[in-house]
Amino acid sequence: IAYELLSSYSIKVNETARTWHTGVTKGHDYIKSDNSDPNMPNLSEQEIDNLLARRFCARNERKFDVADKIQHSLLELSIVVDDRLREWRFSSNGHGYTRATNSGPMPSNISMQKINELIAERSKARILKKFDAADKIQVDLKKAGIFLDDQSMLWDSSLPKPYRSGIMAVFTDSQRENVLVCKRKRSRFLGEWQFPQGGVKNKEHPEAALFREVAEELGNNKFRILRQAKNLIRYDFSTSKFKGQEHQWFLCEYNTGMGPELEKAKDDDFDEYDWVHPKQALEIVVPWKRDAYLS
Repeated sequence: IAYELLSSYSIKVNETARTWHTGVTKGHDYIKSDNSDPNMPNLSEQEIDNLLARRFCARNERKFDVADKIQHSLLELSIVVDDRLREWRFSSNGHGYTRATNSGPMPSNISMQKINELIAERSKARILKKFDAADKIQVDLKKAGIFLDDQSMLWDSSLPKPYRSGIMAVFTDSQRENVLVCKRKRSRFLGEWQFPQGGVKNKEHPEAALFREVAEELGNNKFRILRQAKNLIRYDFSTSKFKGQEHQWFLCEYNTGMGPELEKAKDDDFDEYDWVHPKQALEIVVPWKRDAYLS
């Protein structure tokens, strides 16, 4: 219905802001980024709009393989699509990442050209769901002293940062028999289930981060804290500029009559949830987090 409104009536619905507006006439809702390189390839903006409209249609029809192939075709033309910002831009380096302004000195064992080649190769591998290949490239970059931030589309050559602070929410039902697990949208791992989690912002208290993150991921924060773990629980990364994550765990319970409301969630992270026995939760959690969950 959202696509029909857009394609037939030029009406765009913003689920996050709960608003709609008219005047969207290109068959998609992406705009050209102000950061787009000025020297465009031999491709008109009309042709780019047509490809974006086809991809938009495929995503709305949940034909994600088709959408990914179109995105790969755009990247081959050095057109980078940012779904989070709803922008597209021409990037002469072929991947859309830029060097962070506070980046450290360049390592002596890798050239700028090689960095761009590897990041471009990784970007294409991710679009094609060749995640093992993408992770290997990121590990190779990390060994060379290059760290990628996929959210901000930045790379830098700083030293690895310590563990990133975060919270983990373990919801139990009123009978204290089952726990809440959530499945990430379009997971890269078969059955990537997990407990709700999130980062702690600078100078933010862990309890405040807990209520904020649960509201953003699950749609409301109508719950109470039952217990808080005495010790922080860590797990390591192999591909991040952070050494790993360090979580404060909380045992929580929803208020009477309340539960997850994914349709109201600000973050578009999860598409499904379930209440399962704790032993089953350990069986279905993404493998590289299992040791942390066991601890």
